This record gives sequence, C-alpha cells and structure tokens, in this order.
Amino acid sequence: MYLLFPFDPQILMEIFTIELGPGGSYCSSPHNEGVQEYITVVAGSFAIKLKGEEYALEEGQAIRFAGNISYCYMNPSDQAATIQVIMHYPDA
Repeated sequence: MYLLFPFDPQILMEIFTIELGPGGSYCSSPHNEGVQEYITVVAGSFAIKLKGEEYALEEGQAIRFAGNISYCYMNPSDQAATIQVIMHYPDA
C-alpha cells in the first residue's frame, strides 16, 4: 500500500494505491458507519467480495461501496493488479 494523500480533516478523505500480486488478496474489517470507498482499477484484473457476492473489474473500471461491512480485495489473475482507493470518512 502506498499512501498518496494522508487523511485530511478538512475534506475527510485519504487516497492510496494498493498493489496485489498474482493470486493475492487483502481482507478488511468493517469501517465506521458512513464510510465510503471508491476503487478504480489502474492495471490488471481485480475482484472484490462484498456481502458474499463477488464483483470482477478490469483496468479502467471502478466500484463504490459502503465500507461498514467486511470485504476482501482479490487478484484472481497471474499478473499484478494495481488499484487506487479513495476513502471518505463523513463523521471523522
């Protein structure tokens, strides 16, 4: 994970990049109520599991979801995947 812009209390968000190796994954515990995540696939293939349902995205595609649930980022391919994540914390 590479932090691009640390949390800013004036705009209540942070932005970072995550690189997932082939077959790699990262699971997260739920965030606070109201947190929103915005993910854009910068390179490679990416999948995310939300509430037991898996969504597959390719380079250039994006997804937004409420971060107050458990979720997993996954790279199902044999090549590295890079995603950019924007986290918005409305009650910070």
